[in-house]
Order: sequence, then C-alpha cells, then structure tokens
Amino acid sequence: MAVALQRPEDRSERDIRLIRSMMLGVLSFRRYSTQMQHMLARVVYYRRFGRGRVIVRRGHWGDSFYFVFSGVIAITQDEDGSSALLDPEPILLHKGASFGEVALLKGLRRNATVICMEETELLVVDREEFFQNKLDQELQKELQYRFQFFRSLDLFSSWCDQTLETLADHCKTEECHHSQVLVTDTHESRNIIFVTKGRCEVLRLVDLSQCPSFHKWIRQHRPLLGRSLLDYTGKTPGELQDGTRPPGGNSSSDTINGRVLSLEDRESGNVELPGDLMAAVYLRIDSLQPGQHFVSRHKNMGDT
Repeated sequence: MAVALQRPEDRSERDIRLIRSMMLGVLSFRRYSTQMQHMLARVVYYRRFGRGRVIVRRGHWGDSFYFVFSGVIAITQDEDGSSALLDPEPILLHKGASFGEVALLKGLRRNATVICMEETELLVVDREEFFQNKLDQELQKELQYRFQFFRSLDLFSSWCDQTLETLADHCKTEECHHSQVLVTDTHESRNIIFVTKGRCEVLRLVDLSQCPSFHKWIRQHRPLLGRSLLDYTGKTPGELQDGTRPPGGNSSSDTINGRVLSLEDRESGNVELPGDLMAAVYLRIDSLQPGQHFVSRHKNMGDT
C-alpha cells in the first residue's frame, strides 16, 4: 500500500516489481503483456472507498481506469447508483475485475455508473499518468497485434473490422511456459483459446482400471505382479473363498475376494482393482499449431 501511494517518479525498479507481483493476483491484470504489466505497475495508485461511494458516473468523461483489488462494485444505468443498493440482483464485479479502460483510451463518456457495494480497494491509473508514460501507445500496439492475428485467420474472414476490433479488445494475450497446463478439464473451461506462437498438446486421461485390456494384461502377467495380485484374484482361478471349486466351475473362471467372475465380468473389466494396481495414462489426441484453437464442449458432445 505504501509503495502504491508513491508518485511514479519516486518508485524504484524494486518497487515496481513488488507492485507487479501483488497485481498478478488480479485476474484482469494478467491479460496484459509483461511489458504492459511493468508499465502499469509504475503508475497505478492505491485507493480505498467505502460502501455507497460512487466511483464513476454515467455521462462523465473517462479520466481513469480501475482494477478491483478487493471488495464488490455494482454497475448501474442511473447517475447516482442508488438503484444498485435497492436492486435484489444488481450487476456485480468482484476482485480481479477492471473497468474504464476503453473510455480512457478512446476519450469517451462513461456509459454506466459504478458504485461500491462494500468497502472496496482499487488500483487506479489516472489519465495524466496514462498518457505521460505512453501506456496508450503500448495498449494500441497490443490491440493491433491481436487484431492482425484474428484478421489472418480464415475463421474470421467474413467479419468486418469493427466487429473484429471488438473481439480483439475483449480477449487477452498470455505467455505460457513449456509444460505449463493451460486447462485441466475442457468441460469446465468457458474460453476459446487460440495458439499464436509455439505448440499445445491436447491430452486425454484414460482410467485403465475401467479398461478390459488392462485387466487382461494383469491376468497375463500374474507371476510378475507379486502378492498384490492376491487381492485381485482372491484364490486360484475357479476356486471359491474356502478353496473349493463351485459346481460346474472350471479353470477359465477368476475370482475376486471370493466372488467368481463370469466371462462377461472379465471381458468388460467391471471389477475393482486393489489400490496398488490402479493406473491411468495420458494419451495425446491432438497437437495445436499457431492459428489453431480449441473450445470446451458439452459432455454429451464428446471430449476436446
């Protein structure tokens, strides 16, 4: 807080790194490139507002933009923001959100009022610092990069420039390291991810304990698996728990914990394995190159 209250010219490189590290916990801050993050960390100010405080008013000129560091704010269309305090379901933004960037960058009037629903901490970039430190030029540079990338894709060949610019303005560019996991489950992802540089592998996790061929492999390698297999087979093939064979039993039957397995059980893998025989494996099902993308799909539509 103390560092973020200093004037930009008084901040050391260590101070800037400290602020950037703190702001990486704000989701909307991570949409910017590393260069832009350092530039923002040089100029943001810390501000705290109480409940009911109006931060920006609809119709006023945009002279700042904001990151929500803690607390809750509401978006309304009335000038004083009072409707948000009376509305049972107001439009809310929480920690990690940002607002006001477009109005500041393009010199527009505010199209909504923002009011604090509780004590809220903000990190603010003022107009003077924004243009004096050439953040507008860096933002335009990044926006143009995203726009040109989308324009180069056949997927958006029919889109007009204005619509494509809106898309570029509402997405973010992220740098990912080698072996970094982008999405752990595409069923839970709400994003469309485009690869602009490098390569991404798409993997599927396969539970081998539900795989009939894995059960077949275990039976074929009993001598190599040691005592763990005793929990799997119970007794010798075809024996009951007391060591006797069932009526009509034969050596082609297996048992698990005394239960005789039918041929259907064995072939379907519909049995429970002991813990040390449980296994799973990742299979690479696709490799995404620059210009390609992936999107989550509903479970009944198949995996991505």
